[in-house]
Amino acid sequence: MDSSIYKFFNPKTVAIIGASSNPNKDGYKILKNMIHNFNGSIYPINPNATEICGLKSYKSVLDVPSNIDLAIIFVNASIVENVLIECIKKGIKNVIIESSGFAEVSKEGKELQDRIVQLAKEHNVRLWGPNCTGIVSSNGLVTTFAYIPKIKKGNVSIIAQSGTISGALLIELLTGYSLGISKVCAIGNRCDINECDLLEYLAADEETDVILLYLEGFINGKKFLNIVKKIDKPIILLYGGKSYSGMEAAKSHTGSLSGSAKIVEYAMKQANCIMADDFDELFSLCKMILSYPPIKGNRVAIITPTGGIGVVSSDLADNAGFVLSPATKTLDKLKGYYPSWMPPKNPIDIWPTAEKIGYKEALNLAIDLALNDDEIDIVVLIFLFSRLQIEKSFNIDSLIKRSDKPIVVYLSGDYNSKTNYRKILSDKGLFVFNDMQCGFKALSKVYNYWNKPNR
Repeated sequence: MDSSIYKFFNPKTVAIIGASSNPNKDGYKILKNMIHNFNGSIYPINPNATEICGLKSYKSVLDVPSNIDLAIIFVNASIVENVLIECIKKGIKNVIIESSGFAEVSKEGKELQDRIVQLAKEHNVRLWGPNCTGIVSSNGLVTTFAYIPKIKKGNVSIIAQSGTISGALLIELLTGYSLGISKVCAIGNRCDINECDLLEYLAADEETDVILLYLEGFINGKKFLNIVKKIDKPIILLYGGKSYSGMEAAKSHTGSLSGSAKIVEYAMKQANCIMADDFDELFSLCKMILSYPPIKGNRVAIITPTGGIGVVSSDLADNAGFVLSPATKTLDKLKGYYPSWMPPKNPIDIWPTAEKIGYKEALNLAIDLALNDDEIDIVVLIFLFSRLQIEKSFNIDSLIKRSDKPIVVYLSGDYNSKTNYRKILSDKGLFVFNDMQCGFKALSKVYNYWNKPNR
């Protein structure tokens, strides 16, 4: 494990150069995030202040009486070079530059970025950024200026060329998908610390079980691919800049030059890296990976209270590479509960038997039989809010304990109820389709990941 990268995640003393007492300034927001989350010593640096947010402020890092493990620079790009020189004089070896105005904007910005990289190399200083939001870690290091609620500790780590991954998208991951994080790394222009460095670090990190990436290009594609091939942990990549418009946007966003999307996708699949198509799928794939044991078969049983959704879901399952299980044992045992004019089939429409024994009993009977049927690998549950309240229909904790088979859920009906119960089920560890087509596609990618021949 690279000790210089370890120090980025585990500082005891942090200087915030560009800290501000103005609540509208991002330098204020970075400082407040650190005060609310970080347990070490914080030193605001601002030449025009003596105190900020109750902390003594210093005109320069050179005035701070103690050693500094990590410096966060958030000042105008034109003075970053001089600030870095002061950090070097202070003996600071780890620096996050959050300022923009470098290679992503102009030739002059690229020249400035090159100068600070050379300066750092000459003095054995590691740089993170520029044009980034840095780190959000479950240990309390929060260098972003985006508001972050209480961090749920987990085993997901993220490397991204986008600051929003440590802002709005992170909040969605924590709340909408009920996932916890270990480390979030927003790397911006990657002038020094890059995706290869962090991927190697996270591969050895005991607090990381799944690695998510959002990249708009590769510093060294061959090296990245070789690293991915050696890692046993699930790696999920969202690659931005696939289209001409996307490539142009990537140039101005992080100064990245995207490679051929087809080549990238082919190479990553060969390395058993899961490719996501958007941020929702990136998080959905992660949720599936963490919710269930490896999926070993593609035989699906669909339990539904309505025939129409059952038919459509059958089509979507087939399109995604799944097959409807014959479910022989399950259907044989259900026959006695169905009218003679409508024998049970897969999809299992529980409406006819619900009229006989009640909705709750019909639902639980079908679930129990499907979970214990060795011809069924995956169970898809469809709920309509016009007909039920979930907690009145079955015990969620009991459902999860009944089997280690993947159980995925699709909700339809009242929007507010959907949002509420999606949260309830997700908190319990179940995966809930936001969209049935996208859900089956994501499920297919996870199935293919676990069943790749060279795993």
